Amino acid sequence: MNNFSIILDTSSPRFLKEIQAGGNILCDFHIRIDQQPFPSDPWLDLPVIVLTWWLKGYLELIKTNVPVENDLMNGPFLFVSRLAGDKVTLTFWQRTVVDKIEMGSADTTLHEYRTELVRAAEHLLNELDRHSVSSPDISNLRRVLNSIPML
Repeated sequence: MNNFSIILDTSSPRFLKEIQAGGNILCDFHIRIDQQPFPSDPWLDLPVIVLTWWLKGYLELIKTNVPVENDLMNGPFLFVSRLAGDKVTLTFWQRTVVDKIEMGSADTTLHEYRTELVRAAEHLLNELDRHSVSSPDISNLRRVLNSIPML
């Protein structure tokens, strides 16, 4: 199994500037499988919105056992999560004008996948709460996070 983690830089000056400006929050936000980043390190994206999508995708995956496409907001990148027992296979893709190019795949446990999604969302929400930041998107992330079943 590979080590799956979500990198979310909430200590950078950029993150602090973004939350002070209001609106959508842009920061370094990417996946790391073992030591390999996806899509790159750093990668600027909108973690409040994207984590909401990924948590909804997790819920769909465990309820239907049907592969789920998990998009990033910026750029043509996505990963597909497939469940087989207690194993989640993540396949990384880049969209092109005519097709998708596979960029690799990795396996993790369902427990690690869920734990890392929840950890990243909780970390982000705690930082936003610490700075008294709120928005409808943040409330939506909190609502979806609270719907994730305990393991």
